[in-house]
Amino acid sequence: MKINRVLIFIIYISLFSLNLFSNDIKKVVLDNRIDKEYAEQFSKLIVQSRDGRMKPLDSLNLDILNKIASKKDFFSLSYNQVILGMVYTPNIWKRVELLEIKHPRIKKSLNFEKSSVSFNDLFNEQNSYKLERETQIANSIDEKERNSFQKELIKLHEKVQISKFIYNKGFLKIYPLKDIENNRWFSPLSLKDKFVNGAKYEAQSLYVENKKFVMFALENGNWKEALKSVQMTSSFQKKYGARIIPSKSKINLELLYNDILLFEKLYSVYILLGILLFISSFRNMLSPSLLNTKLSVVLKNLIIVTFILHTINLIVRWYISSHAPWSDAYESMVFISWTILLAGIYFSKNSKYALCATTFCSGVLLFGAHLNFIDPQITNLTPNLQSLWLTIHVAIISASYGFLALSSLLGFVSILFFSLMKKNNRELLIDNIEKVNKVNELSMIIGFCLLIIGTLLGSVWANESWGRVWGWDPKESWSLVSILIYMLILHLRMSGRLKSLFTFAVITFLSYSTILMTYFGVNYFFDAIHVYASNTNTEVPIALYYFMLFIVLFIVFAYFKNKKLESVEL
Repeated sequence: MKINRVLIFIIYISLFSLNLFSNDIKKVVLDNRIDKEYAEQFSKLIVQSRDGRMKPLDSLNLDILNKIASKKDFFSLSYNQVILGMVYTPNIWKRVELLEIKHPRIKKSLNFEKSSVSFNDLFNEQNSYKLERETQIANSIDEKERNSFQKELIKLHEKVQISKFIYNKGFLKIYPLKDIENNRWFSPLSLKDKFVNGAKYEAQSLYVENKKFVMFALENGNWKEALKSVQMTSSFQKKYGARIIPSKSKINLELLYNDILLFEKLYSVYILLGILLFISSFRNMLSPSLLNTKLSVVLKNLIIVTFILHTINLIVRWYISSHAPWSDAYESMVFISWTILLAGIYFSKNSKYALCATTFCSGVLLFGAHLNFIDPQITNLTPNLQSLWLTIHVAIISASYGFLALSSLLGFVSILFFSLMKKNNRELLIDNIEKVNKVNELSMIIGFCLLIIGTLLGSVWANESWGRVWGWDPKESWSLVSILIYMLILHLRMSGRLKSLFTFAVITFLSYSTILMTYFGVNYFFDAIHVYASNTNTEVPIALYYFMLFIVLFIVFAYFKNKKLESVEL
């Protein structure tokens, strides 16, 4: 009994000590935080990223914190304050549990149970990386053969390397040199070797003065001189790097884009509005009322307003990046969510369920675009992607995905109506199913035509990039499969061999799986020269299997519900 009490006491003291340490490090960080105004001003300086893109440091700071911690702020500090804190007070931030770890085996190897670990926790007393051996083994294994533990090891090692790059200031490529090859800019690490004569002295002086004033400000709280040093660095950039510095309007727009992060906010709005509009429309169908009608009108107008904001933000990203905003995994998902809603708005007069279904779907797709494994940063295009044919090809293909998604969603709505069908509402629901199926068929025809045109234009781009029109690449093959599937459905429908309302609804709903395979499956589960922004060999989430089981059970339920009633044909 005494032993148990002693153990409980020891555990209590240990937990209290851990909590105390956590609170202490937070207090130390906040006591030595970078002034918010200074952080904002410093982050307006132009930096050159690894791919050569010139952008405000604000954008780079946002991307870095998102990569290493999957956060936009920490300890109530902005991402700019966090990253600059790591630059100026590295000994403090190396103790902060900032690096996200997910896999239980990694936690076990480190004897760590929390979801984040500090930089110092990953190194032993000899300053050797604790997971070096396991990481080397993971890197030696072919990418296709790596398990989830090995993938997470490599991701964690990447976070450590990024952190090192911050602590040694190697990422701060904010110093230009006039007439340098490829317009390269340099970090404080490069000042000794790369800068010569007056420029070298001027840059070194700026760096030393800036650091001195920041250290002084951290001691006495007066950031006036530190802010002046930022202005001097900005003048230095204009003096030697004006040739490639983005325009002031572009810089300000990118800062606003980062500050708002509109796409992250839109998905919850879309999902909520889609659900509310469906409930309102369904209730109005069963028992029409002026209140439900007015509510539906208000919701439709709100959806259109959000769609306009979505459109404006896409245009802003286009202007900032200087290329069409559908060139990588994140951008294509954001753009396809836009095309899906565009299709819903286009057919909203023909079917009130088209808009609510596409609004909800757009929200889900936007949510998917902001999962941790999707990188939202704006980058420069690789040479193969700098093609007018590619821009047109992807735009038309994405538009086809939007109209075909509407077809699939309307198929789901029809199946839902079949599952809710009873004798007292049978005629009403059948009437609505017939209306939905007409829009479904028209949407499929438009999507199918766009899919063919987009695929043909894709072959023109392939010929321009690789010198061949068709090469049976996985994405090309699955595009052909999608075309053949939809061609068969439309052929059976127009020839009168696919008359059953229920069968048509099920087939149109399930046929979109070929599009999902073309887009997601190939991008994330195949090696393909066609794919530029993939995460090859990604494991299939277990939730997907449960979702597929739910779909099967849902269709079976609707089928048997339908069998009880008299079969209806067009």
